[in-house]
Amino acid sequence: FFMFSGGDRKRQNEKMDEDYLEMDCSSQENSQDDLVRSADSGVPNSSFNSDRSMSSRSGRTSPGVLMSLKKNVDSFYRTPGALKFRRRCPPPDTIQDVILGLPDDVLLHIINRLPLLDLVSVMQSCKKFNMIAEASASWRYLDLGERTIPDDVIRRIIMRGTTVLRLCGTNITRANYEGDNDAFSSKLTHLDLTSLSFIGDTQSIVTRVVISSNYLTHLSLSGCDVTLSMASHLSLNCRLSHLDLSMCGNLSPSNLSLILSRAGRTLEELNVSCSRVGREGGMTIATNCTAHLLRLDLSGSATYENPDDSIDDEVVATLVQNCPRLLELHLADSPNISEAAYDSAMELRYMSYLALSRCYGIHPQVYLSAGRLKYLSIYGLLSEEGVNTLRSRLPDTKINELELAISTVARPTPAPHVTSLWGIKVRPFVSYS
Repeated sequence: FFMFSGGDRKRQNEKMDEDYLEMDCSSQENSQDDLVRSADSGVPNSSFNSDRSMSSRSGRTSPGVLMSLKKNVDSFYRTPGALKFRRRCPPPDTIQDVILGLPDDVLLHIINRLPLLDLVSVMQSCKKFNMIAEASASWRYLDLGERTIPDDVIRRIIMRGTTVLRLCGTNITRANYEGDNDAFSSKLTHLDLTSLSFIGDTQSIVTRVVISSNYLTHLSLSGCDVTLSMASHLSLNCRLSHLDLSMCGNLSPSNLSLILSRAGRTLEELNVSCSRVGREGGMTIATNCTAHLLRLDLSGSATYENPDDSIDDEVVATLVQNCPRLLELHLADSPNISEAAYDSAMELRYMSYLALSRCYGIHPQVYLSAGRLKYLSIYGLLSEEGVNTLRSRLPDTKINELELAISTVARPTPAPHVTSLWGIKVRPFVSYS
């Protein structure tokens, strides 16, 4: 027995294949000549029959027969180390090749119609789809509410050009991302952070990136704790028109003054209901807001520490002086205001909706002069019989309308528009398949 190395064995196999090929070619030529002679003479070819007989006795096809069956040797290639032949044919076109061959604008039109969850799957398929999907318009209007999301995911989503984002009831967690201080621009214009919660030290992504967007015009922080960092970033905004600060915690007069130092010049709707701003906070709003303000909700201004610390007649008079274009004013649950505040509010030329529910300092008889108002809310002041009498005296005024029982001032999703933010429809992060 002889032992061969890998290189020697390969050379030996190649030498044997060359010998077989020469033998096959020579046998093929001989067999072709015999076939021609036998065709001319009418005598069967003996060599061909002998090849067939040899192959039948040995149990395998002889090289001559194999070469006669496959005459075009150039269209075949040999597997190294064995006498095998395979046809050279191009790979068939697949569906993926057909899709990738489409123009980018056609692919973008198709991707824009996909649900967001399927869009994420498409981005993971190849680099081309990832590049096209990042430019999709589906990222502009997003609803990520009621979820637990890492802060770096929100950062990457905003970098794709999101303009309308809903994070209502979202829990933001800390991700293992070391580039948190990387600067990038945000194009957010409408942002809903209602009841937003933070797990760990994740508030920086909101205060530094989300709220500090230069294009932000609509913002809701309802149910959130307003920190000094948030107030400082909001003080840099000069385009804010709708601000919802209802039921906010830690909304001190200093934070409120910082927020309205620049935003008060452009605000059209402001809601601080049930935020317990007190009289000082109410006066801060009255002095910082301008004639651009059209709708205001100051309901529930009394503080927890002192129920008597709420807005009074002086606050209302200052507000009427600085905001003469008010259309809607909510002063419910303000025990310190009297008929003087009512008279000041009625001096507003464009006033159409006045809410004075549970303002026990105002005598019910004065409401008979509210005939020019379109809506009047005075819950908890008159009996049902008294309300019906007032309705008969004021036929053009709708009193205690049920659909207006809950304020919609600066609210992002007033009923029945629960799938949109300030009238803009957003796409939920679900799959419809």
